[in-house]
Amino acid sequence: MCDLARDAVRISDISKALGTTQFPSDIYRDDYLESVVVRSPIPHGYLRALNTEVARQMPGVHAVLTAADIPGEKFFGKMIKDTPVLVQVGDRVRSVLDGLCLVAAETKDQAYAAAETIQIELDQLPAVFTAQDAMQPDSPLVHESGNIAKQFKLRHGNVDAGFAASDIIIMNTFEIPSIEHAFIETEAAFGEPVKDGLRVYVGSQNPYLEHKLIQVLLGLNEEQIEVIDVGAGGGFGGKDDSIITLYVALLTWATKKPVRMVWDRRESIRGHSKRHPMTITAKTGATSDGYLKAMQFEIVADTGSYAHWGPAILTFASLGAGGVYEIPNVWVDTYVVYTHNIMSG
Repeated sequence: MCDLARDAVRISDISKALGTTQFPSDIYRDDYLESVVVRSPIPHGYLRALNTEVARQMPGVHAVLTAADIPGEKFFGKMIKDTPVLVQVGDRVRSVLDGLCLVAAETKDQAYAAAETIQIELDQLPAVFTAQDAMQPDSPLVHESGNIAKQFKLRHGNVDAGFAASDIIIMNTFEIPSIEHAFIETEAAFGEPVKDGLRVYVGSQNPYLEHKLIQVLLGLNEEQIEVIDVGAGGGFGGKDDSIITLYVALLTWATKKPVRMVWDRRESIRGHSKRHPMTITAKTGATSDGYLKAMQFEIVADTGSYAHWGPAILTFASLGAGGVYEIPNVWVDTYVVYTHNIMSG
């Protein structure tokens, strides 16, 4: 290891041991604003109206933003652009994660008080909460395109011949649950205006993508945006959602003031993706002398209300279904399924 790398590791270790590492929730500036998200109270329905007039007149409030205030692209996504930054009036909400508007005020209490006055008119629709139910022909549609976000087929050899040549065939069904990442530092971001652009501090697992998403959200040149990836207080894959970064960037650009957003644990659990729940049906054939002859897998994954990383993650699941073993005959069917759950990641 070169001296520079050794020094970098040593500095990081010492700062964390001494408690001097700066995380996003540790950042403050003079005259900054606190901000909150108003989310859908139901998992599925049409957003008919959003009345923010009272909130805009509340003490200390500097901005109440809706989808109409987004200057650039209103949808984003890691693999498929199907996630609204904020749901537009007239569109559907698809989970209780969905943001409807943002409030920035001089204190957190003022922001929460203003958020409480916002009147939301929704027409509730039937919802579906398991991938198996969502695959039924009469299931409520999560997206107009259907409830299958992506399907993969992997074929190699002849599985029928492989099972015929097997001395033993084992078939099992495995359930992998959804998991909350529960990192110590909840989601946090801090934005500040600089020159003709803005700078956002965030503990992200993908700062380059954050930069690109802010650019298209605000319709700016890439030189106008700076993303500073400061220490993240844990992530485990859960701090790759981009949502809080986009919220803070939008508020900072609109108010031309520093904006801080830090979610408490309840907001964090509701506001970020979980691990994909999966049902895996595995049929494996082997000879009595220990050779695997055939494998047939069906993987059904709940990607929640939006595709997010689902297509990529389930590609890996498909390709890795057989592990490190040499199996001459393989058949894998994988389904990435939309539901009205919080999106998976």
